[in-house]
Amino acid sequence: MAAIEFKGVLPEPCKVEIGPLDCIKRGFELGKDQYWMQFLIAMIGIYFVHAATMGLLIGPFLCSIFIMLFDKMRGEKIVIDHLVRGVDCIWGALLASLALWITLAIVSVPFILLSLAHFIFLIRALMNEATALNAGLIAELVLFGLAMQAGILLCTATVYVGFAFVFPLIAEYNPPFTMALKTGLRAAWMNLVEITTLLVLLALIFFTVSFVTCGLGGFFYLPFAFAAMAAAHRKVFPDPTERNQNSEFNSEHYILNSEL
Repeated sequence: MAAIEFKGVLPEPCKVEIGPLDCIKRGFELGKDQYWMQFLIAMIGIYFVHAATMGLLIGPFLCSIFIMLFDKMRGEKIVIDHLVRGVDCIWGALLASLALWITLAIVSVPFILLSLAHFIFLIRALMNEATALNAGLIAELVLFGLAMQAGILLCTATVYVGFAFVFPLIAEYNPPFTMALKTGLRAAWMNLVEITTLLVLLALIFFTVSFVTCGLGGFFYLPFAFAAMAAAHRKVFPDPTERNQNSEFNSEHYILNSEL
C-alpha cells in the first residue's frame, strides 16, 4: 500500500472502550499469521538497528512495524519491504524517538542522583570504624534500592503510556511531530486507565515469558505485543482508508438523492 499523504489534520481522539484483553487476543490473531516474517522484521528493526544506532533509529523502525500491522489489518500480505517503510515518515519518527529518549533521561536523572548520593553516604559510613555492616544497614540499602527501582519503573511506564499512540499516528498519517505528539498525548490521557492496563499486561507477559524461558521467549513474544498495541490504536483511531471510502460513498449517495 502506498504511503498515506498527510491531509493537514489528524482525527480527533476520543474515549473508547479499548478492552486490554480483547487487544491482546486480537494481537495474537494478527501475530500468528505470517509470524516468522513479523518476527524477522521486529528483530532486525528493534534489536540490531537499535543496538547499532544507540536507539536513534528506533522511531523509523517502530513506524515500519506499525505500517506493516496496519497493512495486515487491511488484508495485505507482509513482505520484507515493510522493514524500510518507516523511511516514508523518517523525520517525524526520528524526532519522536529523540523526544522519547530525552524524556526518559530527564525522569531518570533525579533517581540517579539520589542513588549516587546514597552510595557516597554509605561508603563514608562504612569508612568510619564505628560503623559496621550489620543487618539493619543491609536492609536499609536493599529497601532504598527497591524504592529507586520502583520509582524509575513508574516514571518510565508513564513516559511509555504518553507515547503509546505517537508512533502509530506518525506511521499512519505522517504528520509533523508536534501534531502527532499533541494528539497522541490527548488520546493517551482520554484512555489513560485502559491503555495503562494494556501496557502493564503486555509487560507482565513479556517478563513472565522471558523469565520462564531464560530470556529467550521475550524475543518471540514481541510480534504479538506490537500487534496488540496496533489493535488498541485502531480502536481509538479508525482506519483512515475506510473513513475516506465512507465519506465518498455518502457524498455520492447525497448527490444521487438530490438529483432524484
